[in-house]
Amino acid sequence: MTDLLRELEREFEEKGIHKGELLKAREIAYRLLHKGSSVQEVVDITGFSVEDVEEIRQNLH
Repeated sequence: MTDLLRELEREFEEKGIHKGELLKAREIAYRLLHKGSSVQEVVDITGFSVEDVEEIRQNLH
């Protein structure tokens, strides 16, 4: 049972880290767009899809 709990703890930690990384990348994308970077530049820097960046761009205002 202890091994199962450790495995679950590790899995939840990894998911939390991944979510944090995505939130930070989204914040960076927002800042880049706000400063006038093109959608393609933001795609290249963040690794997001064009669609994702367009969605972020539409929510700037």
